[in-house]
Amino acid sequence: MGNRAIISIVVAIVAIYLFFSSIFVINERQQAIVLRFGEITRVVQEPGINFKLPTDIVETVQIIEDRKLRYELEDIRVQVSGGKFYEVDAFIIYQIVDAQKFREAVFGSISTAEQRIDTRLESALRRVYGLRRFEDALSEERTSMMREAAALIRTETEEIGIEVVDVRITRTDLTTEVSQQTFDRMKAERLAEAARLRARVKSWLRLCGRKLTVKLLRLWQLHSGIQTFCVVKVKRSETISSLKHSTKTQSFSNSTVQCSPIGWRLRTMGQPWF
Repeated sequence: MGNRAIISIVVAIVAIYLFFSSIFVINERQQAIVLRFGEITRVVQEPGINFKLPTDIVETVQIIEDRKLRYELEDIRVQVSGGKFYEVDAFIIYQIVDAQKFREAVFGSISTAEQRIDTRLESALRRVYGLRRFEDALSEERTSMMREAAALIRTETEEIGIEVVDVRITRTDLTTEVSQQTFDRMKAERLAEAARLRARVKSWLRLCGRKLTVKLLRLWQLHSGIQTFCVVKVKRSETISSLKHSTKTQSFSNSTVQCSPIGWRLRTMGQPWF
């Protein structure tokens, strides 16, 4: 093999290398920034085969996403107007619409851009929740809250070449402290209601002039095809003389219990106890 053949092979290899190093391809979900010594010379947004100066010494290409991207925030602690706290999960859908701004602001780095998005979205959520009452976050007001958060962050993300497509709140939970407070409040309300019922029963019993306590004494009655029963416990020294039933009577002393499908009455010596 002569020198001329060797030179031809070397030239062919160099030519092939220069040819392929001057080609770059972008698809439908990408856009490209062509840089010459670090300066932006052009932005390519059309998919297909494109050309630049050979090798990466003079011109380089940076590929930028041209599709909708999603970034999620989790366990954000926000305070509502009443001073209570929620734990919130949310996500944002965004798209890089100005590749040149994106390159100049964050050097074309998605991770750097998402750090800024994180800060701005968290701030927007805190502001939106801070204007609402505790119960609004779990009501239909939530839709308008998401729109407001998107509007707040949209102005700031435009500065780095990003368009906010949507903001969604996926979870709104009470914090551990607020959950315990809510449970304690519900428990106190039930105890107060039970105390009111006990007080009402005691007032009825005082009107009777007798000391009555509760015990089950089932009395079954057939009236118009309906079975009913009543529950009474009598604590007293007298003996019960008669138990009158609509179809059946048993002898006791000094007292009468009358049952019906709509309730019962206890009489002593012909006078109603209550």
